[in-house]
Amino acid sequence: MIANLFMGIPKIKSHSFYFDFFEKGRVPEFYDKIDGIPKVYFQNNNSLENQKKHVHVVNCIPPFLLNNEGNFKDSYLSFTKTYRLGYAMYLSEFTSSREYLRVQLGKKKFKNLRQDYQRLQRDHNVYSKIFYGKIDKKTYSLLFEKLEEFIKNRFDKLDKNHFALTKWSFYKKTVFEKIKERKASFLVLYKNSIPIGISLSYHYGNIMFAAVASFDNHYHKYSLGKQMFAKQLEWCFENNVQLLDTGWGEFDYKIKFSNAVYKYHTQTLYYKYNLANKTIAFFISWALMLKNMASILVYLKFKSPKTYFKDRLSKLDEFQVIHP
Repeated sequence: MIANLFMGIPKIKSHSFYFDFFEKGRVPEFYDKIDGIPKVYFQNNNSLENQKKHVHVVNCIPPFLLNNEGNFKDSYLSFTKTYRLGYAMYLSEFTSSREYLRVQLGKKKFKNLRQDYQRLQRDHNVYSKIFYGKIDKKTYSLLFEKLEEFIKNRFDKLDKNHFALTKWSFYKKTVFEKIKERKASFLVLYKNSIPIGISLSYHYGNIMFAAVASFDNHYHKYSLGKQMFAKQLEWCFENNVQLLDTGWGEFDYKIKFSNAVYKYHTQTLYYKYNLANKTIAFFISWALMLKNMASILVYLKFKSPKTYFKDRLSKLDEFQVIHP
């Protein structure tokens, strides 16, 4: 036991609960059981023995999937902090996408959104289509090619890199089967038969996660990003989806469309027989929380999330995930 107290200098390893859950169909390997989540999401492997010397940070744990410590494997414990904000559209109080958008955006912005789409239809032959449960390989390859092109063209002009491109080979390899299994979908805006806007989403029960979206910048004056949100909302109401989740990141368009704001948990895990790692995990958990809270406060002009978002922070208190 004494020998295990200090096991050398640990590495700090990061994991994303959200990405693993929605995109890979699993939870990080440290969890043995979480209420409601099917057993198929839990990994059976022997790799944890080699992980005990490290400190692990599991980011972006949505409270509606895990709102407690969970059951950890192999004597792991954690320090849990709750701070990073997520943004979502909670639909249970509304009967249609039109009603939702009118209430959330307000009369003037809703009118502007509709007029933009009417202008788009007047100027071009446009229509939308969702691929969910069925797609052919040729169409699939074309959509990935166009989505990558849209992202690169937009972000090259901003001189920035898009995080999704770092995982592009993973997306291309896995999404085809997930669409067929109804665990992912493509929403596409077409001009004639040419895609001009594409959004990749993941599905779980009554949740739709809008993961990656982009569009042809030649059509930016029609607010294509917002139009895709509107089309996704229509689909959600038609298919009994209660939560359209846009994830984390303080972006104006997400905040405007989202009527619900929630706080992710971050769990910093350590092997409970390693005292040095416990101490390191404690300080890491606090450092990450303070850093993230400072960033959020700057964005919110030094107002607290509770003050800035008011009743939006409690909107998901009654939300219940319908597990498949």
